[in-house]
Amino acid sequence: MNPKFLALSLLTSLRLSFAQAASSDPLWNQAVQAAAASRNWMPGEVRTFEQELNRKGDVKNSQETLTSISQAPDGKIQMKHWRIEKGRRTPFVPEDEEEGSGDSPVSFGPLDPESQSLVQVKRLPEFSLVNGLFCIQYQYTLKTTNTPSQTLRGIVCINESNGIPLELTMVPDPLPDDVKSLNMTLTFTSPDEQTIRPLQMTTDISASALLLTQQYRVIQEFSAFWIRPEEKYLTQNE
Repeated sequence: MNPKFLALSLLTSLRLSFAQAASSDPLWNQAVQAAAASRNWMPGEVRTFEQELNRKGDVKNSQETLTSISQAPDGKIQMKHWRIEKGRRTPFVPEDEEEGSGDSPVSFGPLDPESQSLVQVKRLPEFSLVNGLFCIQYQYTLKTTNTPSQTLRGIVCINESNGIPLELTMVPDPLPDDVKSLNMTLTFTSPDEQTIRPLQMTTDISASALLLTQQYRVIQEFSAFWIRPEEKYLTQNE
């Protein structure tokens, strides 16, 4: 099992799975609008740490990779990958991807404008603290139209003062084969209080292999953002 591929394939499958509608909660809608306004912002670099953990949660083995993302002259997104070992970069092509092709590695999940007709949202009374900021918690359930169908559950933490999402958690149901648990946490930053950028995504995976349970963690750090010249995505107001 490739933990990185498992995490990315889940997010990739969300992008084409929804139909558009609107929620009635004003703060939630602010977060959706922030996500909509950010759809053309792309991370220029994604640094990934794939870790195998022991029973205590300590790192047994770790592999670091770097992915650069740019736009080709024909408008397609192109990715290049390197393995990082002892400060040296070695280019490689992932088994699950053709060189020079791809799309954005990040989805906003339940905050994507196209997902609003299929998401159920409940505002929770508890506040939480994310990166030193108080935020409102929203519990969501999202049933995709993938085949087979999949339900996603989690919490979105939204800054009450400006409607900017700060953190999103996600748990899929059903889980992939041989996976006992899978929890994803995506944190955001906002440079202007109107748009958002993914800051870090952490995926914790517990999987079965030969009657043993293995623990994995995939940490992805996003940086060097750039904006697509062309408007590929529509906001809710268009």
